[in-house]
Amino acid sequence: MIENTGQNTISTNTPNPKKLKRRRFFRHYLPALLVALVILLALTSAYFYKKSKADPNAASQAEVRSLIQKIGRLAIIPTDETPTVATVSDPEALKNQAFFLDAKKGYKVLIYSKAKKAILYDPVSDKIVNIAPLNAESTAPTTTPTTPKTDKKN
Repeated sequence: MIENTGQNTISTNTPNPKKLKRRRFFRHYLPALLVALVILLALTSAYFYKKSKADPNAASQAEVRSLIQKIGRLAIIPTDETPTVATVSDPEALKNQAFFLDAKKGYKVLIYSKAKKAILYDPVSDKIVNIAPLNAESTAPTTTPTTPKTDKKN
């Protein structure tokens, strides 16, 4: 005697046509999509790497232009030269110099060598702390002309 448990035990081996299409899609196109994604990521990385290495001084030049513009609103500064800019990192080491008595960490120093002027600037409060003439002597070597010696044999 065969008992009927109410469960349908008929199974078919034919998969759903929609599932077949998905499997074909993933089987055929997924590797190509992954390769394209890897290439896209590599190109993007190369672009940003090259951009960062293109001009290492671009950021510092932009900072100098910004400082010149800000300080130019506060005082008359030389326009015929680009200053050398330094940042105060250890004000305690500079306390023995009168120019740096009020200096704090992060202050900017603009040095105009042609105009022989130095400016101490506080970028946080947007104020000029000190302006002083440069006392530095020219470091250009001085040479004295020499005349060649000739040996005269008689």
